[in-house]
Amino acid sequence: MKMDGKSFYDLASGYTDALRQMYNILPSVLTRVIGWPATELTGSNDFDELFDRAYGNPNFEL
Repeated sequence: MKMDGKSFYDLASGYTDALRQMYNILPSVLTRVIGWPATELTGSNDFDELFDRAYGNPNFEL
């Protein structure tokens, strides 16, 4: 059986869109670990763009 990463996280966690939820908190975690101001990463759309490139989004345009 083959399964993509998004579906695996949904199945393993029991939450719909689990990978996106984890990815959404990544900027906050990185600002704490790196010590940068929170607005340095959390105010950016770069993480959303990277997620959409990697996992697809029907509304995403290059």
